[in-house]
Amino acid sequence: MARAEDFDEGYAASLRTERHRVFAGVLGLPQDVEPNSFLTPDVFARLARELRIGPGDRLVDLACGRGGPGLLLARMTGADLVGVDFSRVGVEHAAERAPRFVPDGRARFVVGDLAATGLDDGCADAVLCIDSFQFAPDFDAAAREAIRILRPGGRYVQTNWEPSDPDDPAVPRRLRMLRFADILRRAGFTGVTVEDRPDLADVVTNVFRTALDTEPAEDDVALQRLRAEAEVVLGWPDSIRRVVVIAERPR
Repeated sequence: MARAEDFDEGYAASLRTERHRVFAGVLGLPQDVEPNSFLTPDVFARLARELRIGPGDRLVDLACGRGGPGLLLARMTGADLVGVDFSRVGVEHAAERAPRFVPDGRARFVVGDLAATGLDDGCADAVLCIDSFQFAPDFDAAAREAIRILRPGGRYVQTNWEPSDPDDPAVPRRLRMLRFADILRRAGFTGVTVEDRPDLADVVTNVFRTALDTEPAEDDVALQRLRAEAEVVLGWPDSIRRVVVIAERPR
């Protein structure tokens, strides 16, 4: 199970690392984004369109980490941003980085988790979750929280991994439970679409292979962790696919 303490340690190690260069080089993103996710500029453009927000609207980024993807989308759309993460270190870093992306007052970050954000009912015009839903201890509870904070007619957009064959014994047990159409519909979402994106799977592979080809400095804990993650993820079976998920809270 994911622990906030582990993410605190990882984010604290991310201030000076070659990890950011690996991601930026493969993904083609501005270096200041410093992502932990695996999205290219064209995917960010797609997400910005699917969120259907603009100036004066509020975007909530669930499991925002150090804030980069949500801040980039806030800059692209003109929306205000609220980021939520269970890592205090991640939230602190995100708040410090926000002025590089948006004017003061347009972004704030709070400590909370995927199933208990602490935000008000219907406070979000759109909700985002990038490559993080799998960390929720209870997937159904996380989906119910996402729809609770979303206004009627608001959009939910996420990227993640999902098994194309949940019965494949080679798929890690927890990933077998990631059936997003079922999870989101049980929570009350409508218009749920799950789009297979093999191009994003290629991006993940390229990031991890580049990480394994990059020798870390002795004190570069963040890159060392990325290389350890690469050894695991590159061993996943082909029946794990990358997806973009879009849904809506009924009006």
